[in-house]
Amino acid sequence: MKAILICSQCSSEHHITESKIQGKKGKFRCKSCSFLNPFDRSEAGSQEAPAPSPKLVLFDLQFESEIPETELHGQWKGHFFDDFRSVWFDDRLLILPADENEIFQPKEYISITGLAHPKKLKGFRFDVRPDDRENQSRMVSVSDTFSANSGYRLSLTVESESETSVQGKIYLAIPDETNTYLNGTFKALRIQTVEFESNGTFSKELPSFVSNKLAAKVYTLSGNTLHLQESFSRLFEEEKRILLETLFEHWIIGEGEAESLVLTEENVIFKFSLSEKKMTESLIFLIGNQVYPDASSWDTIKNKLESFSDTNPSFVGILKKKFPTEMERLLEPPSSNPSGQDPSIAIQKDDPILLREILNSGVSPSYVSPESSLNPLSFSLLHEALSSAGAKCGQLLLDSGADPNHVDKNGETPLFRLCQNNEISLKDKTTLLDSLITLGINVDQQSLNGMTGLHWCSIFGEPSLAKRLIQGGANIHIADNFGNTSLHEACKFGHSSVLALLLEAGAMPNVFNQEHRCGRDLAFESLESAELQGNEEEVARYERILSLLDVYGG
Repeated sequence: MKAILICSQCSSEHHITESKIQGKKGKFRCKSCSFLNPFDRSEAGSQEAPAPSPKLVLFDLQFESEIPETELHGQWKGHFFDDFRSVWFDDRLLILPADENEIFQPKEYISITGLAHPKKLKGFRFDVRPDDRENQSRMVSVSDTFSANSGYRLSLTVESESETSVQGKIYLAIPDETNTYLNGTFKALRIQTVEFESNGTFSKELPSFVSNKLAAKVYTLSGNTLHLQESFSRLFEEEKRILLETLFEHWIIGEGEAESLVLTEENVIFKFSLSEKKMTESLIFLIGNQVYPDASSWDTIKNKLESFSDTNPSFVGILKKKFPTEMERLLEPPSSNPSGQDPSIAIQKDDPILLREILNSGVSPSYVSPESSLNPLSFSLLHEALSSAGAKCGQLLLDSGADPNHVDKNGETPLFRLCQNNEISLKDKTTLLDSLITLGINVDQQSLNGMTGLHWCSIFGEPSLAKRLIQGGANIHIADNFGNTSLHEACKFGHSSVLALLLEAGAMPNVFNQEHRCGRDLAFESLESAELQGNEEEVARYERILSLLDVYGG
């Protein structure tokens, strides 16, 4: 219901929702002539409002003291809701219908841009009023149907804040065709920014909530060994080793223009201007404190040297002096094929006896054919074996010391080929994966498109492999370049057994990809397609997916 407040000075009519003025006393100011009217329904006059106008008249009713300590409520698409389920995603407040039986449509949102901090609420206070001077960069949008630069009211009031979060009250009224308005309380993460210069200095002290592990990481990358000393002494041995590997992963060459790096961890955005000189100081500090590379670190160093094929980074001289044997082995040219026999023939036949003869003749188990016409993706022998029905040859190569972390030109290790392979039996695949994990394979290796082995297990429906990867420490939250996690893929391709493993391991069912779609959205689309095609088997698969998501709140 709409009520009309009439100004006793100029007779202007103010349309407002009845529930907002019920029981209100005092005075209200006319927006046309600024006359202060007594706030009395009987004096101001009231009657049922005509059809909603596309222009909403807003005025101050001192709502800051009136907003209840509840979740958001208000009017959406012409209907009043006591409880809005919503989530902030970048600059959008995504609206989830209050009725649990309704399917959430990610197109329903309110977007507010052009403010001081458009990406998230970060502890700011401001009050945007309808009579503010129009801001060319400011814009409020409701889904895809309404967009305005002025004429709306947005107020945020922070009631409490800490280093990590901010909470308070929000009021938003929008002059769209259904007179959308929301009010209630909000809570959001508070993001801080710390910038490191190329000389190791930083813009401000790290927030007190930053973990010791993260503090050591950022001081290592910035080369600030003075502050690194304090946090380093409190690290576990494995954390120190990871620190060394992280340093090699981000190593740069040259003393010219510094290279930029941005990391976002623990509610803090770290911006670095990396310097090889300062990174060298961090390396000397770590080695001086007896932090030495392990097998995984040497693989990282090898990959980094391959990326610097024309110039040696400064860490080469340091490592040669400290680890001469390991560096000599690392820097030796790729093994040739002295036998002249093609190991690919043995792999295609899955003939381990023939392959062993070729290896015994001097061919390295990590051999990579240099013939680009025959090996365009730079597959290793292990890549070839795990791409075909070469289970026996694959196991022989692993037992002979083949590099399990060799990366081809797609950014994929042999693990990817195993997870994508339908020619090897499940028993052999699980045996090979166990061997790869034992040898220290990088279970979180991402290809050029950001996918991991776990993504492919979700696509091909490989619960046995997925379970081993998760038990081996695979990060179930990694998203590819399009924002899709392994859970997205399991939902999209209807593999409930893999989805159950991911959910049990703590995968977030409501995470959105870059198209603002969650796993339920993808599964529901596939379900609709299966229903249209009359494919009962597919319908059952996707109904199981949706049932699983219901159990875990997705």
